[in-house]
Amino acid sequence: GQLSAALLFPQLIGLLLWKQHRLQHAEPMAEMLEVRPNPGMTTRLKLPDGTSVCLNSGSTLSYPSRFTGDTRSVSLSGEAYFEVAKDTEHRFIVHTPSQSAVEVYGTRFNLEAYPNDPNITTTLTEGKVGFLYKEGTTTKRSLLEPGQKLIYDVSSQNLSRHRTSGISELSWTEGKIIFDNTPLPEALLIL
Repeated sequence: GQLSAALLFPQLIGLLLWKQHRLQHAEPMAEMLEVRPNPGMTTRLKLPDGTSVCLNSGSTLSYPSRFTGDTRSVSLSGEAYFEVAKDTEHRFIVHTPSQSAVEVYGTRFNLEAYPNDPNITTTLTEGKVGFLYKEGTTTKRSLLEPGQKLIYDVSSQNLSRHRTSGISELSWTEGKIIFDNTPLPEALLIL
């Protein structure tokens, strides 16, 4: 019994030293950053991977100081236009307040996901995105083509698709508002 303990002891010390060495060289955790534009203003920012984001007034974007792991995950409450840096090894995912998300494959798109809005709207101008949403207890994915707008009704969990040039959906990024057959209550909400 004493012999086997003596043989194990050097291995145990080696294991402890290795563990301590790993802890010293472990990368520090990425801190979470939050951006909110001033009321009535929009903000442009670059994420750690080079992705450009234009964030609308009344919106909040949370993202890590650097992306680690297999995915590049951010959270949006409100509206933002993304030009995602291409990286086929690391998917870019935008989480919304309603347990839905947009999975991105190197692209330009607009996402409107305000917490008090009954709908989440994704407009794709270039590339390809998958809209992830709950239907009952299962998570489903719906792919969008450029020139498509997808509207997800949070309460009924219904999806609808519409063709669009994207001009009216993206006009806010240039400080413009374009109404195209917009109902008055919706127009007043936008204003």
